[in-house]
Amino acid sequence: MLYSCKPILQRVKANVTEDLRALNLTPKVAILVTGNDEPSARYVRNKVRDFSEVGIDYEIINTMSDKGYASLDDIADIIRTLNADYRVHGIIIQRPVYTLEYSTQTSALVLNRLIRFDKDIDGVTEQSGFLPPSVKGLQLLLDEWKIDPPGRHVT
Repeated sequence: MLYSCKPILQRVKANVTEDLRALNLTPKVAILVTGNDEPSARYVRNKVRDFSEVGIDYEIINTMSDKGYASLDDIADIIRTLNADYRVHGIIIQRPVYTLEYSTQTSALVLNRLIRFDKDIDGVTEQSGFLPPSVKGLQLLLDEWKIDPPGRHVT
């Protein structure tokens, strides 16, 4: 059996567009990019395309400089500023997370904890109202295709 995700994606985009119009809301998402990883850059391009299609504003904040990776403290300051900015409705830290001092895993763990839960649209904080995108996507696919595997639980 061949499954296609395109109809699901188009339906989700249409629903989001309709919901935003009904709310008369143009949300803004800040995407922090900490490195120059090509697969990550492609993923950001796809996010930006999708945001544009449904009416979500975005800002890409690249913390790289000519000198290389930013420090954990510098990125933390950016997150604190975004947390305080009422014009920013959501924050995404694109993975992998590169900093001067720490591994990508440690950097991600530390910086994720700084995002205000009500601006966490990637499901990285415990109090976020969102599931991580891969989990949500899998949940949508299982529901669409009416597949109910044993032990299916999302927490």
